[in-house]
Amino acid sequence: PPPVPGVGYTDYPLSPSATAIAAQLAQSKRDVPHYYLTVDLNLDSLLELRSSLNQSLNLDEDQAGISVNDLLIKAAACAMKAVPSANASWMGTAVRVYDSVDINVAVGNGSALYSPVVRDC
Repeated sequence: PPPVPGVGYTDYPLSPSATAIAAQLAQSKRDVPHYYLTVDLNLDSLLELRSSLNQSLNLDEDQAGISVNDLLIKAAACAMKAVPSANASWMGTAVRVYDSVDINVAVGNGSALYSPVVRDC
């Protein structure tokens, strides 16, 4: 089926066989025991970049500056721009690929939880 454009996104309808396969994969994820793998990364270059950026900001001691999390969120946004199919949602019978990259970040301060959306990253 042809793509269906919407405001800010495009839906790519799935064939009946792709929909059935997706349903089986979802059932497998839900019902079959699974495990997760992790990987160790060398972030030395990222930490050097963070230090350099924070030094260029001339921050006071009480100011937080740019965090590793900030840089990882930016990297995720860049990856989604570079690979638009990664910036998509499962809609049941279609895959929705978004035109803009919006990232939701949960931020807590101990007594409250905030969940801002950073739009058009």
